[in-house]
Amino acid sequence: MITGTQQIGILKTNNPNNQNLQINIRSGPSLNSNVKLTKPAGTRVSILEKNQPSGDRYSWYRIRYGDGTNDIGWVREDVINIVPNPNPSESDTRLFFETQSRQVRIYGGEQSYMNVYVKATDSTDLLRATAVRIPKSDNYQPWISYIALKDKNVYQVRFIPLTQTQSGEAELIIGDSNNGRISWQEKGFSIQGYEYNRL
Repeated sequence: MITGTQQIGILKTNNPNNQNLQINIRSGPSLNSNVKLTKPAGTRVSILEKNQPSGDRYSWYRIRYGDGTNDIGWVREDVINIVPNPNPSESDTRLFFETQSRQVRIYGGEQSYMNVYVKATDSTDLLRATAVRIPKSDNYQPWISYIALKDKNVYQVRFIPLTQTQSGEAELIIGDSNNGRISWQEKGFSIQGYEYNRL
């Protein structure tokens, strides 16, 4: 099982002439260790640890490739791409909140990004999707909004910052970019982030 906070790896072939090679997952961090099974290139795995055995010029990654207690093995660094951690530091997080079904994060410096993680399916709807802040139509509008696009879906995150004069709130809205129909809308809780907390 890959959760929203684990580091992810994607298996790849180390032979540029044969992209269809299966990747060996071994019982230990050595080419002398038994092959437990093989997986195709493109398989997503979670990273448990990194190790460089003495005398080996390669590092090895201990990975989880399934939900079973024994679905753990080792691959060499030349057959895996490590996906950068999608969750930035707290100081870089503009807004983070939970809904009943998802976790939502807006982050970044000059360029904003949006992550949306689905709890029930343990999967990611959006990962480092470019997010655009929608300009306010007037100064009396309390909501701050960001949007991001994926396929035919528009993800809108909107929130009212927490200040001394107003209590904050947040919500996630998912709609169809073709017809504007809303397919999902949920209120947020456990809200935090430097754009949200103005106290």
